[in-house]
Amino acid sequence: MYSVGFSEEAKKIFSKMNKEDQTRIVSALERSRIRPEHFLKRLVGHPYHSLRVGDQRLIINVKVEEDTLLVMTIEHRKKSYKRLPK
Repeated sequence: MYSVGFSEEAKKIFSKMNKEDQTRIVSALERSRIRPEHFLKRLVGHPYHSLRVGDQRLIINVKVEEDTLLVMTIEHRKKSYKRLPK
């Protein structure tokens, strides 16, 4: 099972969200911890994956050797792919 971590940017965004969205994100991340290849979509041309949670997209860096899912950013679906983290 993978562990989940948040970058500083993702922590800031997550803390400003309403409780309903936070609950949905935590629930989606819990499902993804068990079988991330089933829930995460690989982004073409980037080392990141995407997780869809309603209108929000979580950009995730999967570190297989460390068994870690690192949430890089959380954004609305219209903005999330234009500004991928470096």
